[in-house]
Amino acid sequence: MGGFILRSTAKDQLLWEQRINERTKSGMSVSKWCKDNEISKGKYHYCNHKISEKQNLNKEISSGRGGLWQYVMYIQQSIIEKTVL
Repeated sequence: MGGFILRSTAKDQLLWEQRINERTKSGMSVSKWCKDNEISKGKYHYCNHKISEKQNLNKEISSGRGGLWQYVMYIQQSIIEKTVL
């Protein structure tokens, strides 16, 4: 169930959102869930952080609080992630 790289694709983001929701609903600790699913804790925390960042920024942009500069930074980061990963 692993998967080493979190690419900036909607499919990968959805997969990790599902994994994080599954872990939360299971009531297991991150350590136990990651061990059972053969995913490193570091990878789990990294993906959780990246998804949270994107979701928070999307909320700010859609609410009008994000401002143009944050939107430009979001697009720039998305391009970099797609290119690098």
